[in-house]
Amino acid sequence: MKKLVCFVALMLGMSTATFATDDNTEVMSTMEVYNLNASANGLVRFLNLNEDQKESVIETQRAFENAMRMAATMSDADGRQKMVDNAIIYDLRNMRYILTENQFRKYRTVLNTTLRNRNIR
Repeated sequence: MKKLVCFVALMLGMSTATFATDDNTEVMSTMEVYNLNASANGLVRFLNLNEDQKESVIETQRAFENAMRMAATMSDADGRQKMVDNAIIYDLRNMRYILTENQFRKYRTVLNTTLRNRNIR
């Protein structure tokens, strides 16, 4: 009888651990979708930025990545989409101020392509 109780307790514990792992995997896959770690050096080279622009773009990119991570943690799909939209709008407004028209057009193309490839937009 003692072995049976230990076996049931063990099975119950293992099933709980399995469910926790599945939840974590789902959250992680959501986090990976919204993780837009862009290579700052690659972006600097692609956009041909000067030193002042480089610092501003890196800071703006960090803020954008943080906003996207916050959106990924939202469980509500409508709230998540609203946070994503707000992060994108905020990022584009800042980049428009920092970049020249030609650089901004290139950046917008890269951002839109990335968002489409990850099915965020």
